[in-house]
Amino acid sequence: MAPTCRYNGTVIGEHTFAFVLVGRVGWDFVDFVHSFFLSMKTVIALVDFSDITPRVIEQATLHARTYGARLILVHVVPAEPAVVEFGIASPTLLQPPSARRIEKDYNQLLSLRDSLADSGVPVSAQQLEQADMRKVVDLCHNLEADLIVVGTHHHSALYQFFIGTYTADILEKAHCPVLVVPSVVEKKS
Repeated sequence: MAPTCRYNGTVIGEHTFAFVLVGRVGWDFVDFVHSFFLSMKTVIALVDFSDITPRVIEQATLHARTYGARLILVHVVPAEPAVVEFGIASPTLLQPPSARRIEKDYNQLLSLRDSLADSGVPVSAQQLEQADMRKVVDLCHNLEADLIVVGTHHHSALYQFFIGTYTADILEKAHCPVLVVPSVVEKKS
């Protein structure tokens, strides 16, 4: 009996991804992938205005244009750090973003949206304030995302152990495929 490939508990083919590596792909699986991408209607790009944002936008726009989908730019205005002076052990607390920061980020988001006007893709933008991961994932679900595009920042293992990563949380909780765009492209010599 051949191993089966499942997507959300549903059998979609007679071969698993391991067979792709050795060149044996079942036609049921190929048909599933083909029909999935042809039915793609909404691509969501999670943007944070960092140096990875242009690459995230590039990939999201490419996928939206290729599959005739709409593109939604989503930005979360982060809480702002506030240092409380207690002497040597001064903790850093997070406070809600200021109205000025919210407006600045929103204008930057609208500028990013407007820069894509000639891309041939319908683009809209949404901003969340102080949203946790659950709110971001819920928004993606409510917007009926077929693909989420997110960038990744390279942090140390210690940072990832204590803080975790935004990208890992999206990968774990998303209801649809997630395209992770690396911050640095390794050049082959």
